[in-house]
Amino acid sequence: NKYDILTRVSGKEITFEVKEDFMCWKTGNVAVEFSCRGKLSGIESTEANFYIYKLTQENKKLAEYIMLRTDKLKSMIANKEYFRIVNGGDKGSDTMNYLFKYDVFVNNGRILPLDKI
Repeated sequence: NKYDILTRVSGKEITFEVKEDFMCWKTGNVAVEFSCRGKLSGIESTEANFYIYKLTQENKKLAEYIMLRTDKLKSMIANKEYFRIVNGGDKGSDTMNYLFKYDVFVNNGRILPLDKI
């Protein structure tokens, strides 16, 4: 629950939260979860240093990966850079999300060049 990936770089631990948004290609928005089933979750409970978002395109054959520092994403939320809060996720989960316009989200992060991995 604290993070998804733990790695070490030059002896320092770095943690990552990994999320996927299946609707971004259709809506032009990126959803950032903060509550699920009445409990804080996602951005409100993570201890990860970085967020990586997989933005899957309609054909599900192409995806874009965006990386943001978690503290930057929390700052964006504190500064109300999202444009609304929406209910989404699995049926019955009552998952709440901050909704960011794609450009706002991507311009505050970095597109990972996966063709070079």
